[in-house]
Amino acid sequence: MYHLMYYCVKWYLPASSVLATLLPMPRKSSAKDMGTLNIRDVPKDLLYLVKLAATVERRSIKGFLLARAKERIQELEKKGLLPKGKG
Repeated sequence: MYHLMYYCVKWYLPASSVLATLLPMPRKSSAKDMGTLNIRDVPKDLLYLVKLAATVERRSIKGFLLARAKERIQELEKKGLLPKGKG
């Protein structure tokens, strides 16, 4: 879908256009390196506080939660409750 959009946009834009020089965007990490996590039934008050905390730290919700998870994992590794990771 992205490739089709790229060619359609490029066809309509002159070569000197700023948008034409910005395309294509580099690809993100491969799917092999990433996983997906869906969390359901989050209480609305907790979700509100997470959004608020992420905003205060100028992070996305994803960035905020990943940072907190990494911090907690490091704490558990230091206590010896989890094996030390590669990261």
